[in-house]
Amino acid sequence: MGDKFYEWVLKHNIGPGMNDGWRGRQAPPDTYVPHKNYTGFDGTVGDGWIPIIDRLATDLIAMGWDRDLHQIKEKFGTLRFYIGHSNDEMEKRIDVAEDETAKTCEECGAYGTLKGTGWVVTLCDPCYEKYMAERSARLDEYTKNK
Repeated sequence: MGDKFYEWVLKHNIGPGMNDGWRGRQAPPDTYVPHKNYTGFDGTVGDGWIPIIDRLATDLIAMGWDRDLHQIKEKFGTLRFYIGHSNDEMEKRIDVAEDETAKTCEECGAYGTLKGTGWVVTLCDPCYEKYMAERSARLDEYTKNK
């Protein structure tokens, strides 16, 4: 989990995920309280989406959200944000954030678009080029070692 994501968890005092607490994971920061905060085991997002989830958390807390986050992740190129208890207003706000991620690079936060076949990501052109180069290098390494 990236430092910015940890900062977001601690800033909003996000509760543990749906699988936190049963695997005995260690949490890196000294300020992190095991079994009290979300560990990232159930998913994280890239730094480019942190401002989106920051605004989302602020709005949800104002709506009465208890900070119970079951899971957060990228799926089909956009944000998935699953909370325990919600109402229609909260779900609509989550939908807005999820829609916003479809045009925001998950890596850097610049304008991005859905890209790829098979595995779809939302990235800007430079981040996508880097992503594809790293993916190609991993594939080359894998085939070389086979």
